[in-house]
Amino acid sequence: NMTVAGIYGQGAHIEGENLLVTNCGTATVAFTLGGNYKIGNSTLANYWSYTSRRSPSIVMSNWYEDVYGNIQLRPLVRAEFNNCIIYGSMEEELLMDRNDMAAFDCQFNSCLVRTRADIAAMSANTIVNEDPLFASADDDDYRLRRKSPAREKADFNYVVLPHDLANNLRCAPTSMGAYDFHDYIE
Repeated sequence: NMTVAGIYGQGAHIEGENLLVTNCGTATVAFTLGGNYKIGNSTLANYWSYTSRRSPSIVMSNWYEDVYGNIQLRPLVRAEFNNCIIYGSMEEELLMDRNDMAAFDCQFNSCLVRTRADIAAMSANTIVNEDPLFASADDDDYRLRRKSPAREKADFNYVVLPHDLANNLRCAPTSMGAYDFHDYIE
């Protein structure tokens, strides 16, 4: 529960695994002014309810306008999301603010993403606009229900850590997001 962003990088190098970033006033993850980012087996779910949220869960950019009105390009060398769930209460949870004059390399590999954007060219085995069926987002329980479309749909080649966020062993087939599915949730 952050009033602004959960993770905010400006031209940074950030790598994260088994992250649960939820309920942020703006974005769960903001990668602005370019940079190099790799996020794996993470749940980025924004159901902020304290005020009106107008920003998607994921915000990325490769440029900015300086105080003199000049466009400054900052390459987004990599924004790689592997086995992630990117979801929330808005119809659009992905903002890619792109200037074609600078690099903008973004990939969604075996992810579940809520977006209206055409991400087919930058995704592999990605599920678009299907409810991940969290146990209870209202109660901050982001484990997966038995019928979740993210259940056992992750690519095990992208698994870096042997355990999920609840310290359960990830075995193939594994699930997208920070929590692997286990039989205790209907």
